Amino acid sequence: MTNAMDDKEFEQNHLKQILKMIRAKKSELSSSIKSAAGEAKELNSHFYDDVKLDYDGYSTSMETALSIHQQQQLLDERENAWQHAAKQLGIVQKLEKRPYFARVDFKENGQQLETIYIGLSSFADKDNHFLIYDWRAPISSIYYDGKLGQVSYMSPEGEITVEMSKKRQFMIENGKIINMFDTDESIGDQMLLEVLGEKSSTQMKSIVTTIQREQNKIIRNTSADLLFVQGAAGSGKTSAILQRIAYLLYRYRGNLKSSDVIMFSPNQLFNDYIKNVLPEMGEQNMVQMTYWQFVARRLPGMEVENLFDQFEDQVADSAISRLKDSTHFFKLMTHYAKYLNQHGVVFKNIYFRNQKRPFFDKEKIGELYYSFNENYNLSNRIDATREELIKLLNRKINTEAKKNWVAEEIQNLSREQLMQLYDHPDQEFESEEKEEKFLSRKIVIKSLNTVFQQIKRNNFINMRLQYLNFLRAVPKMTDLSKWGISLADWSKHILSVKESFTKHYIHMNDVSAYLYLYDLLTGRHVDYEMRYAFIDEIQDYTPFQLCYLKYNFPRAKFTMLGDLNQAIFTKDESSTLLKQISNLFDPKKPLWCS
Repeated sequence: MTNAMDDKEFEQNHLKQILKMIRAKKSELSSSIKSAAGEAKELNSHFYDDVKLDYDGYSTSMETALSIHQQQQLLDERENAWQHAAKQLGIVQKLEKRPYFARVDFKENGQQLETIYIGLSSFADKDNHFLIYDWRAPISSIYYDGKLGQVSYMSPEGEITVEMSKKRQFMIENGKIINMFDTDESIGDQMLLEVLGEKSSTQMKSIVTTIQREQNKIIRNTSADLLFVQGAAGSGKTSAILQRIAYLLYRYRGNLKSSDVIMFSPNQLFNDYIKNVLPEMGEQNMVQMTYWQFVARRLPGMEVENLFDQFEDQVADSAISRLKDSTHFFKLMTHYAKYLNQHGVVFKNIYFRNQKRPFFDKEKIGELYYSFNENYNLSNRIDATREELIKLLNRKINTEAKKNWVAEEIQNLSREQLMQLYDHPDQEFESEEKEEKFLSRKIVIKSLNTVFQQIKRNNFINMRLQYLNFLRAVPKMTDLSKWGISLADWSKHILSVKESFTKHYIHMNDVSAYLYLYDLLTGRHVDYEMRYAFIDEIQDYTPFQLCYLKYNFPRAKFTMLGDLNQAIFTKDESSTLLKQISNLFDPKKPLWCS
């Protein structure tokens, strides 16, 4: 008992010293921010006092420009100093509440005993001696990974083995140690219950103190292209994934930004639930959305079937749905797109002013599209077609400018509208004829912008009919009977899809395929910048949806988590889901499952 009391007294005194330094740093940063803000305000108010303004000659004008540039640089330096100090102050304020949650004692190669404390962020003294280590630092992994005795961790220099003799955990509130105990595990039950039992907020609290050994392997894995985490509700999957995101942002800081990480969560409520977790761990939030949001934002002119409607959808758990949700269907679409490179792309007329007479005829657009060299792929073909249509559009300007509607529009312009057409207010012309020609071209170019936008956005492709044509081609590419589908049922289903399109409505088992076909046709650029993709509740995704996500983020490493026994919409596919999606990744690169 005496030793325990002495230990607690020692730790309380140590905490007192750390808090004293944290508060000193807090005061220093507050003063620094106040000073930087004051200097910036002073510079702004006297910006031109120290600037020499002279526009008489080239050399003096250059001197003026350099003087302004120097003053702007001073302002930028003060702004950067203020932002850096503000960020540090935010970290220190968090540390003041709970400086650390663990202590580890160890020896390396028989050297002197070392003691480190682990917290949410690092904190060092004026000599840059670390008083607290960030939980994501390489050395901190021994707290999570190992039991007492020999334990290894990966440092920038390679693997290092140490002899760990103590692993101590703390509960700290308002500058006092509420509880502390030594353990051989990474997290004692008592500690876990206290952390999970906090009721100060309905949102998730900081969870880095409760990382267990298996979770730590998930968090720190950097080699797997696909990391799959299987676990029932309440098993800590989501906690581990959020910690993994924070760890990756720390590990690759400078090379990895929060915008390079995307998380697909099950619903918006979940997004709100976890939105404060990463900031609490010292990182900015990653890109976060549901799969429905990901696809629906691409189709503003259509209503995409929502989660509630999916429960009522009669096709959602049918043989047809199983085909459309499969990787096989994804491959059929890819094959169909190759066929379109020779023939089969469906186009729409482009109209201007007269809805009965096409400005660009769909048959002519089709001839143009397939007039290019056979070596062109779909992406090159659509780019070349756009370029040719824009050239044709430019050639039509002079012809259109001579038409009666242009002269009538000039007559109906107010003086203010007329003045906006001139290049400058006092613009002069050699003759009235040339002025009228100038104004006519301006009006035509402005009016033809609607046609230009249609061309630019590929609105000359009849996407809805194109998708229906793909569905009609499916029986020629695969044996529907192997999926338990008759030709009559398939034809009936195509008619239902067509009917939905006329109502500007699209079902979830169509939307991914529809967008994938559009992407293949138009050569839409995929996101090569996204480095990590996280998918929660993987059991509620179809294999096709996962194929489409892999297509959209080709360079990303994927982390998928869920419980395959709890599928809502994908009951039959969920049992083979992992096998199907693992084929999407390079077999030479490691896949890791937990």
